Parts: sequence; C-alpha cells; structure tokens
Amino acid sequence: MKKKAIDFITQGVRLRAEGGQTERFLNELALRQLYFRNAAREGGGICLTVNRIDLKGVEATAADCGIRLETLKKTGLFTLLARLKKRYVLIGLSLALLVWVFHMSDMIWEIRVSGNDKVSSSEILQQLGELGVGIGTNGTRIDNRRVRSVMLERIRELSWLTVRVNGSRAEVIVRERRPRPELIDGSKAADIIAGKTGMIENIAALEGRALVKKGDMVLAGQTLISGELTDLQGEKRTVRALGDVSARTWYTLGAQTPSEYSEKSYTGRKHSSVSIKICDLKINLYFDSGIPYRFYDKMTTEKRSELLGMALPFSIIKSEYYEYVPISAQTDTQQAEDMLRQRLLTVLDGRTGGAEVTQTVFDTFAEDGAVKVRLTAECLEQIGEARFTE
Repeated sequence: MKKKAIDFITQGVRLRAEGGQTERFLNELALRQLYFRNAAREGGGICLTVNRIDLKGVEATAADCGIRLETLKKTGLFTLLARLKKRYVLIGLSLALLVWVFHMSDMIWEIRVSGNDKVSSSEILQQLGELGVGIGTNGTRIDNRRVRSVMLERIRELSWLTVRVNGSRAEVIVRERRPRPELIDGSKAADIIAGKTGMIENIAALEGRALVKKGDMVLAGQTLISGELTDLQGEKRTVRALGDVSARTWYTLGAQTPSEYSEKSYTGRKHSSVSIKICDLKINLYFDSGIPYRFYDKMTTEKRSELLGMALPFSIIKSEYYEYVPISAQTDTQQAEDMLRQRLLTVLDGRTGGAEVTQTVFDTFAEDGAVKVRLTAECLEQIGEARFTE
C-alpha cells in the first residue's frame, strides 16, 4: 500500500518514443539506471512512463539513440495540485486525505481466522476483542506474545495462535490441540469380549485363552478371549488378554423420501436493498424494511472499499430478493432410489467404522406417499473389545 502511495506522490510523465531503435533506447535507459514502467508498444512506437526527476536524462538518452519523444500526459500528486491552483480548499482536503490514508494504513479493518476446526471463528474474534484486538485496532501496537498467552489460557482447545498484520488486514492463525492417544495399561487384567453379535470368521489370541472358534455364533458382551490362565500346577493367574477377532455381522437399515416435493418456480420479480456498513455500524439506505414477497430467495453481497490497496472501514451491502412460487412435483423414483442407496451405504460405513462390506441387498418400494429403500448388508469387521476385570 505504501509503495502505491509513493508512486502516487512521485510525478510521472507518460511519453511516446518513435523512430530509431526503440529497443536499444529501453536498454540504454536500464543501463543508465533511469527508471521506467508500463512500457507498451502502440503503433510504430513505444509508450512508457518515467519519473519527472529523470526526464532530462531520458531526453538525453533519446537524443543519443535518435529517438523522438512526445509527452502524452503528466501524473502524480503535485501535478494534480498544480491543476487545482488557487483552490485551496481542495488542496487542503487532498492533503488531509493523504495524511488520513497514511494514518489509517496502520488500523485493522478486516480480520480473518484460519486453522480452526472445532473452535468457531466467532468465539476467537470475541476473545480477541476483549483483549483489544479488533476492527479499528492499531496493528503496530499488537503484542503477539501477550495475546497468544492470554488466548491459550482462555481457549484450552488451542495450542498456538498468532496475529499477522498486513496493512489494514489481519490474519489470525491458530492451531488446535490434538487429543492424546489412549494408552493401554498392560498391567491390568482384562478379557476380550464381543462388541457386536455375529459369526466368528477368525480368532487369534496373542495373550490369553480363546473361548470360541471359527463358525461360532456369539452375542454382544460374550467373552471371546479370557484373561484368566491356569498353569500346569493348576494355579490361576490373570493377564491382559490381547488378540484379533473378526466376525461376520449383519445390518438392516432403512431410508425414505416423499413421493412428492415442492420446487421453486421463479416469477422473474426482484427486490433490492442497499446498506452501508461503517466499522460495526450498519446504515440502511431504504425506508421500507418489509419484503413484498411471501416466497423468495435472498442473496447478499458485501463489497469492501479500498484505497491504494488498503481496506477501508466502509462496505456496501446489497441484498437481492428473488420471488418464486412453490409448485408440487413428482419425485423421480430412480433418482430417489439412487440417492437413498448412497445414503444407506454412508450410514453403514459409519456404523461399522469402515469395515469390509461383503454383501448388500436393496429392496425398493412405495408406501404411505414415500419412496422407501431397505438395505440388508453382511460385513466382515473386528468385534473384539477389552473389558477390564480388575
């Protein structure tokens, strides 16, 4: 932003270079360290912008290269002030605006939060606001160490936080804590029990004694691998049973959707309203706040103002309301069936934790004004769970 402001203050002269070797002319300018920008070929010549302070050097270089120069226009703050001449009020306002821009460039007018998943952005912004970090805060005065320390104390789900300020924009970057993995205490005696009802497909006891074999039907809660062992002398001891137990399990799930649904038929009528937002203050530019439609879709866009690349605390909010009439439509049976099948498979995947699905059977039928799909599935999954006995 400040670089653009400097370019605005520096007087520029737009020139057209014709005749001779224009490419050599540009190379000579670069060799003599005469800054030029926005060079573009137009017709038989090249147009470029140079700083007014370098104009004499550019003219001398053009003479050495046999180039004719034509001044197209002059730009910059001082050229603008020269045009104003004795319009002192406009000059004063321009200078005041320039000072205001440099002052406001250190203020934060836009804040974004990234890296958060469980903790909401609104909660983070609320806590930052209580610490004095928000819209209108001077970005150069933010003490990142203090903000980080207090925020991590207030929001325990966060493990790291920083506020990066770039001009009038601030980005709050956070990292959330990862849950600690559950540690297995091998010193506690435990059995392996069935977490679900099914038919044993494979059982491998790494520690403990298997009580069932392949082909056995087991019920949820039944002990599969016992942690109680008996040695040759008949003495009993307990261990933490370990092992893998896979079983065939069966599920029956159902889903339905109405045979008729309501869809939108747009009438083409549209209503618009405009508001101005200054910092956190919203000013409506309309008198009637009522919406003339009973059924409508609303689309809201907010355009933030910028000056020389700096976000300003002003934004224009435009809301558009599109009227529609709800009409009844018949559900496409095939589309409904495909949708419900996919939904049931998603539910099944969640129930089994991503276990292997070995067989599926779908039944589709219409009943009570709805399209219904029933899924019967066979899965191969791990059903063993630890149950501590001490």
